[in-house]
Amino acid sequence: MSQRTVVDWFNTSCFTDATILADQANGVYRFGNSPRSVLEGPRNSDTDLALLKDFQLGERVKAQFRAEFFNTFNQAHFDPNGVVTNMSAGNFGQVDLADAPRDIQFALKFSF
Repeated sequence: MSQRTVVDWFNTSCFTDATILADQANGVYRFGNSPRSVLEGPRNSDTDLALLKDFQLGERVKAQFRAEFFNTFNQAHFDPNGVVTNMSAGNFGQVDLADAPRDIQFALKFSF
C-alpha cells in the first residue's frame, strides 16, 4: 500500500494470527515473527505563532498585548500512538487519536 489514509494506515493483510492460534490449539506456544516497533505512526509538525506589542503608558507603567496561536494553520495532527495495533479490534490498522485543533489565546499584562 503506497498511499496511507487514516482508515488504512498500514496493510493489515500482512499480519495474521492463524498459524499461532493453530499451534496453540495443538499445545505449541511460541512468539510471532514480527520485529518490535515495526509499525510507525504519523509524523507530526506544528507551527505556533505569537504576536506581542508593548505600550508605554507612563513613566513607570507599561502594558503588553499578546496574541498566541497554537497550531496556526489548523492542520490535522494524528497522534503517533493512536494507531490501533490490536488484531482483534474492529478498527485494526486505523488511526483513532488526533491532537488538539487550533487554539488562540489573548493576554493583556500591566507592569507598574
